[in-house]
Amino acid sequence: MKDTLFTYFLAGLLACFVSASMGNAQAQESESAVKVSGFGTIGASYNPSREFDFVRDLLQSSGVGYSKRVDFGLDSRLGLQISAQASEQIEFTGQIVSRRALHQFKPEVTWAYMKYRPSDELDLRVGRLGFDVYPLADSRNVAYSYIWVRPPVDYFGNLIINYIDGVDAVYRYPIGNFTGKVKLFTGQAKEETSTDTPNVIFSLKGSKIRGAHLELQSQNWLARLGYTELIFANEFPNFVPLLATLRSPMLAMFAPNAPQIAHQL
Repeated sequence: MKDTLFTYFLAGLLACFVSASMGNAQAQESESAVKVSGFGTIGASYNPSREFDFVRDLLQSSGVGYSKRVDFGLDSRLGLQISAQASEQIEFTGQIVSRRALHQFKPEVTWAYMKYRPSDELDLRVGRLGFDVYPLADSRNVAYSYIWVRPPVDYFGNLIINYIDGVDAVYRYPIGNFTGKVKLFTGQAKEETSTDTPNVIFSLKGSKIRGAHLELQSQNWLARLGYTELIFANEFPNFVPLLATLRSPMLAMFAPNAPQIAHQL
């Protein structure tokens, strides 16, 4: 929210709310142009082991077990979503979620984008977007949207990104009884994740993300083929001493390939 881009975006979103509300007041028998909705989950977790903390994902710095036997923070979350229909082609959406992460339950803007739909087949979005690298990944904070107690940890738990700041494009097309979809996206990460060392975090700010996926869906089946590339902008904290050693001029005298090893690492 401190970034200039999102300051302008949120100001534009507010202006859109005002204009859309005024236009809606003059309309007859039409739905509200501004919609406000929310979601929330209260979950209690129990881990009998004192040897480790069970966490929902790697964005959480503490969990249940080693820290405490019973925990209400692991799966509890609260969200608020606002959408405004500026015209038939343009829509603004914002979402704030409070959940346990590195900074505990500090509210965080997870969606803040403008969507432009020039046709029924094409969607273009810009702003803060959900990171749907896996199916259901961008809605994994909305607990009533899935049938599990929590999304499978071995599937979603390694995801260290909830959202990206960037752009995406989605094109849909019919294939017999199926619906095909092509999605392209690019942007930057903003979040932080925990490391093996207590109180040491790994910042993803500035890390570049790009990718695409092809999807085929029917009433009962969904198939997806995707590719995503994440280029870290910052060094992993636990590697910093090793990297400094590999890049030292003195070591390069005895091992000329040491700087190249550091670069690859």
